[in-house]
Amino acid sequence: MMQRKYGEPMQREYGDPMRKGSLYGLLFTLLFALCVPCFLSGCRPRDETQTERERINAALDRAGLSGAISESESYPQNGGTRHQHVIRSETETYEGADTPKFVADVVFAEDGDGQFLLTVFHQSGVWEDSSRRISWADWKKQFVFAALLQGGFEQEEEIYQTFCDMEMLDGMDPVGLGAELSNGRYCTAVSSCMSQKAYDDRGFEVRRYSATLRINIYASYEQYQKQRGE
Repeated sequence: MMQRKYGEPMQREYGDPMRKGSLYGLLFTLLFALCVPCFLSGCRPRDETQTERERINAALDRAGLSGAISESESYPQNGGTRHQHVIRSETETYEGADTPKFVADVVFAEDGDGQFLLTVFHQSGVWEDSSRRISWADWKKQFVFAALLQGGFEQEEEIYQTFCDMEMLDGMDPVGLGAELSNGRYCTAVSSCMSQKAYDDRGFEVRRYSATLRINIYASYEQYQKQRGE
């Protein structure tokens, strides 16, 4: 142990208390500055969120979908294990309102089995042919968009072509289909559509429709089963 001479200040043996206090204060300030932004953002790295936005914008352009990320409706979920991005039209609004039309909802998520993608799409309009029905072809851009977001496909139309071989039933009751993809991933597509008879300005019969499609892409069928059970 260090010897202390008579009259020598005690702090020389144990260190200057004020200096140590300043050091602890500095360390506390640094930890606070690092932890608070992490807490507010759900502990998701800011550059990762930026990368997701860049992926979305690039996929929108590539797939030919028109829309932009709604910043006020994009936020982390489940402690940062999921991050949602809402996409709305830049040119169309709902009739009688200033609210931009909903285009898509994208959720990047992950669990112990890896990352997976959850998407919801919506479209509405008028069919001049009163016998018209919704088909997979009406969702081709959305399928390509989801494939581009997920990545890892040799052909960007693989998911679309996979579901084109399946029958699509028309109606408001959601119709769910699933398929294993070439890269081992598992994809589900759930569609629903409502249409009603109407008349245009010339008095001709038309049909107004509103359709929704959910495309989820999982790392594997086992991951899909696990998420389905939660």
